[in-house]
Amino acid sequence: MTTNPETERALADSLPSASNRTSEGASADIGFVAEAHGPQVRACYERAFRHDPAAPSGRIELSFELVASGEFGRAVQIRSELNLLGSTVVASCLIELLSEWSFPRPRPLPSGVAPPRLRYPFVFTAAP
Repeated sequence: MTTNPETERALADSLPSASNRTSEGASADIGFVAEAHGPQVRACYERAFRHDPAAPSGRIELSFELVASGEFGRAVQIRSELNLLGSTVVASCLIELLSEWSFPRPRPLPSGVAPPRLRYPFVFTAAP
């Protein structure tokens, strides 16, 4: 998984309003966990395109809720919101991975308040 700033800007410009995006702190936590699992994420991509010499570049954005689970947080209600990579195989693999990862425990919410939906992008570029 690599980040191409130019592609990131172009794709971000095409996205709807970011009103349900993560706060800066939660985004950093999610990014840290995703980076720590980078080899797993890259393996999803490589398995899907191992026999394709023209493997595409693209972005898959997942949305989810973080809930407390013991001392950690876990992602639930995970969905693919944007799939510019065009691969449901990679999206399904990412959803499975995300459901298994441990995150920093989210702050407690007031009674009756549902966790906010968070979004995180996974950007893939084909090897040269």
